[in-house]
Amino acid sequence: MPLPGLMAWPVLTKDSRQRYEPLEKANILRYCMKLFTFSSGNLSGDQMADLLRTNLRRIEKLARKEPPPFVASISRSGLNLRKLR
Repeated sequence: MPLPGLMAWPVLTKDSRQRYEPLEKANILRYCMKLFTFSSGNLSGDQMADLLRTNLRRIEKLARKEPPPFVASISRSGLNLRKLR
């Protein structure tokens, strides 16, 4: 998990619960992760692709401008940023 943080790479995951799990949250904070999650873990591959297609520019912009660590959920209505502490 340290490599994406060290390289400042955004991470895309289907697991939206990571920010609540103590060990996962600690690693996000420790490695200064830029985490993008889908708002629902029950989306099909096609639905996730549609959300990515719709939000890709917003994801790129947020990943460039917002300092880590953060978790942003991807949904039909856009991105919802949550700074972690």
